[in-house]
Amino acid sequence: MSIDLIPHITEYEKEYFRKLEKKEMKYLFIGLGSIGMRHLKNLRSLTDEPIYALRTKIDTELDKQYNITSMTSVKEAMALKPDVVFITNPTSKHMSYALMFCDCHLFIEKPISTNSVDVAHLLAIMEANNKVCFVGYNYRFHPNVKSYHSDIGKVLYAQIQFGKWLPDWHPDEDYTKSYSARKEMGGGAVLALSHAIDYACWLFGDIKSVYAQTSKVSSLDIDVEDIASIILETRSRAIIEIHLDYLHSSFIHSIKVVYDNGTLENDLTDLKIRDETFVDEMAHFLNCVKGIEKPIISHKDIISVMRIIDAIRESSRTGRKVYL
Repeated sequence: MSIDLIPHITEYEKEYFRKLEKKEMKYLFIGLGSIGMRHLKNLRSLTDEPIYALRTKIDTELDKQYNITSMTSVKEAMALKPDVVFITNPTSKHMSYALMFCDCHLFIEKPISTNSVDVAHLLAIMEANNKVCFVGYNYRFHPNVKSYHSDIGKVLYAQIQFGKWLPDWHPDEDYTKSYSARKEMGGGAVLALSHAIDYACWLFGDIKSVYAQTSKVSSLDIDVEDIASIILETRSRAIIEIHLDYLHSSFIHSIKVVYDNGTLENDLTDLKIRDETFVDEMAHFLNCVKGIEKPIISHKDIISVMRIIDAIRESSRTGRKVYL
């Protein structure tokens, strides 16, 4: 029954019950690097509810600017009992924090982990807890990617190129200290640019086999691969070529798809559109938390991407095709 239809209730009592109906959500960020800050700004633009951050160092000016409360203690963060947790720290730490906060709705920055170990276990817990587990593959919200996700024709072949000179990713930061550059932090072109793997699976269907070569070929001060050439074969026998690198002097991100009745090509380098994908992604995630929408990225999708990443490493190591 609507509160307004309850007889003999005062306006004061109505307001009290409305507050009970609309429980205030508490949000927690784990890590506030460049991607964490992007998500924080978008979240703050959509809600005035309490936001907290677990960080290695507290920045009082930033806390004041975005009206957040920071802390350095994991115990203190857990004691908050947040409703929603954004895991935006280095990839190598994603799973440990996700399991720690698996009774909350989770937004985990891509990729969910460095490998598929424990991913299925986490997702099973999240399902049992009836909580959303969402991975931040924002390119699913790009209009030029979504344009392929329709019944245009049978896909025969696709080519994806995705690369940029690593030091230019965040010019105001030392690239050698970024997670993208270090193995122990979950770096490397395959993980850092796994957007392409995610939307390739989303657009073109289940993957049957993986053949890949990864290497470190540049003079960059990194201990991970800076280039990857990947060939995926779908169960419908389409061939998908994916090129990922840290080497291009200018940003390159494009898709070409050959159908049985024509060819479609698109460029994904427009930064304004990319920024909009992050906003759309955040709005979608919040709607999923509220039960208004279902996640565009399913648990099956999350596991599939990680298994393909495992297969890419195995293929590059052995020189053989890996069947999934």
